[in-house]
Parts: sequence; C-alpha cells; structure tokens
Amino acid sequence: MRYSASSKKYLNEFEESKDILHWLSFFSSFVWDELKFASIEDSSVSKIDEREITNRFVRELAKIIKLDQVPLPIRLFHSPRESVNGSDIEIIVQLSKDENLIFPCQAKRLYVEKTKNDNLRSKYQKYNYKTQKDDLIEYAERINGFPLYLFYNYTEYPINTNYHYPDKKLYGCTLGSAINLRLKNVTTPTFESFHPPSVPLTSIASFKSFYSLNNIWGKTDRHHAKLLTDKEVFGDKLWEEIGSPIYHIDRFSKYIDLNRVLTIPSAHDYSGRFSPKFRIVFTAEKINLNCRKNNFSL
Repeated sequence: MRYSASSKKYLNEFEESKDILHWLSFFSSFVWDELKFASIEDSSVSKIDEREITNRFVRELAKIIKLDQVPLPIRLFHSPRESVNGSDIEIIVQLSKDENLIFPCQAKRLYVEKTKNDNLRSKYQKYNYKTQKDDLIEYAERINGFPLYLFYNYTEYPINTNYHYPDKKLYGCTLGSAINLRLKNVTTPTFESFHPPSVPLTSIASFKSFYSLNNIWGKTDRHHAKLLTDKEVFGDKLWEEIGSPIYHIDRFSKYIDLNRVLTIPSAHDYSGRFSPKFRIVFTAEKINLNCRKNNFSL
C-alpha cells in the first residue's frame, strides 16, 4: 500500500523508535489522507464510515502485536457479544500498577464528500446530541469512566496548530470530551465547532495525570471518572484478547464471586445505545515480547 510522505515519515519514526506515539501519528495522517481522497473522488469508490476506520485502527495494531517483534505498551480486546457497535470502543490507560482509567469512545467521521463545493461546511452527520451523546455520557458514569468522542477528519479549515501539534495531518484523528461538548451545546457539528477543544489522538499516548482530565480534551470540571484497580477493569471476563494469547484473569479468579456485581457494572446490564466492540489498553510499561507468548499480568 502506498502512503503519503508524511505518513511514511511517521511510520519510519515508529519503526526506529518503537514509540507508539509515532504509530498513532502515522494512523492519524493516514485517516486524513483517506478522507481527503473521499472529498475529491466519487462516493462509489471513496465511501468510508466510522466503523471501517475503527476496524482498520484495531486491525493494524493487531497485526503489529501478532508479529511479536516490537515491545509495545498495547493490548487489544474485543467483545464476544453480538449487540455491539463497530464504531464504539473503550480506551484504557494504565497510569501505574492498579491505577487504570477507562475512556469510552464513540467514533464520528467528518463527511467531507457531502459538501464538495464548500468543504468548510462538512459535518459529522450522525452526531446526535439528544440521544447518542447522552448515552455515551451515561455509560461512562456507570463504569466510572471519562467519555470521549473520537473524530475522524479531513478539512480545509485553517487549523491553528501550536508547538504540541505542528502537523495538521495529526488532526486526522482527534479526541474531545463529550461532557464539554454537551455543555457547549453545539448545534452545527462541524470541524470548527469541535476544534478546539478536541486535540489529536496522540494526546492519549502522553496522558499521565488523572488531574489533567479537567482540561486536556476540553474544560470538564464535573465527571465521574475514577482510578480503578486491575481487578475492577479486567475481572469481569466480558472481553477476549486479540493477538498472542495473554494470561490476564486467572490470578484474580480466587477473589471474584461471579454471582455478585463488580465495582464496574456489567455491560450486559446496560440497555443504552453505546455498546463498545473493542477495548484498547495502553499499559504503563512496554510488554516484553516473551510475555506475550507466555504468562504475564497487568
């Protein structure tokens, strides 16, 4: 597959540094290029939706894990349930041992091909404030998580990049606080309406402090996110790991009574519209290659 010069640059940097931040930069640049193509080509050949991009995101990470040649701070899971949404994911960031944060993420793409003559008016057409956003926030409250929107973008809108994100293609994938966006009460869901406060996806790889939740993806003083233990996050057996088999639950089995509800409510008990298909875990340390083939625990 042919990539643009900027995408190749980030991919080369990842291969040299083994830093997941560079891979996220690569994927963001890739999405930007894909949606730019969609903006100039006929929709019969360029049609792409949130589900397809999210699947590509997870699939490409799974390929790297399956090769087992690069130690990465990444684990992947999928839900075996049938009633899941392919564009809904959970991102978990492990700050340290027994300190995890869950970020339910709902993906939305900017439909640039719908406004070929005026790209600045492109919208996130499936963004629905009264239903989907509230469902995302409600789900996050139930599991003590922090709700984010994962936006897939290409825009000709002039982006005021700063020293943190100097390349506009990093805005191919961005994250924004669903709570902040609800407070803003955006009625026209365009790129300009959401950026700022939303910032590139790479921000999740450098997230290190619980207290930065209040401002990193938009000012959000009131939320229900809490630091959760490994048992609380990984002890429900509702997820299956993607890639090389990894031991992650047996050491908890003697502590878990499967007949009682854990601190995090079971996804089976939730009747809302948000239903994540994938779980991406950013571990505190890179995973030793031998551990992926044998036994290890978070």
